[in-house]
Amino acid sequence: MTMEKKIKFWLICLLGLSIVLVSGCIGPSDDDIILKAQQTKDISLCEKIGNIEKNEECVCGVAMVTQNSDLCEKLKSEISETVLGVTSNMKLRDLCFSSIAENKLDSTLCGKIDDGLMKDYCFSDLAKLTQNKELCNKITDEFEKEECNKVVSEFEPGYCETLSIDSKKDLCIWRRATLSNNLSDCKNINDIEGLAGSRDSCYLNIAKRTNDPKTCEYITNKKVRERCLFTVSE
Repeated sequence: MTMEKKIKFWLICLLGLSIVLVSGCIGPSDDDIILKAQQTKDISLCEKIGNIEKNEECVCGVAMVTQNSDLCEKLKSEISETVLGVTSNMKLRDLCFSSIAENKLDSTLCGKIDDGLMKDYCFSDLAKLTQNKELCNKITDEFEKEECNKVVSEFEPGYCETLSIDSKKDLCIWRRATLSNNLSDCKNINDIEGLAGSRDSCYLNIAKRTNDPKTCEYITNKKVRERCLFTVSE
């Protein structure tokens, strides 16, 4: 080996060694810490993140995993969300309270949300989940309040069956069945394979919500049944 080749060889070795040493000194990324904090439910790990937005993302994640709404109070940053080409900002604390409120069915957490529209949606979702009309009356938007009362009314025994138009009756039963994950109620839907409010879509929706592939077997349409099994088993 010539002197020139020896120099090149040692330079390559030194370069490789420096890469190994540097990579060994670099700690875990912010995303790695966030993931570990959520997995271990250890809020103290979030303190290792210097970036404020990432730090709060970490705290919010732990709050949702542990269902600890007290942690939501610590959040001050905002996140951007684009829906149908329209970008809007929302407070991370509002998103935190909304998520935990729905999981714990705790309407008092909805009241802590600053954004008026998100607060209305929080009360509306809980009213439908708990079949509590009183929560509908806490909604400030009149259209949303009316829609909330309408949907909750569908849970009253025999309400859907009083509707004279079959399509409206089917849709009413569909909403009642899917919101309560009531498989036996799906059988009361006359339209079997329609696109909206049908018996098959009722089973499909409940299968997704409960993550139960056995529910897919009730679906009549072969393609819808296969799609259901594929989606739920993912």
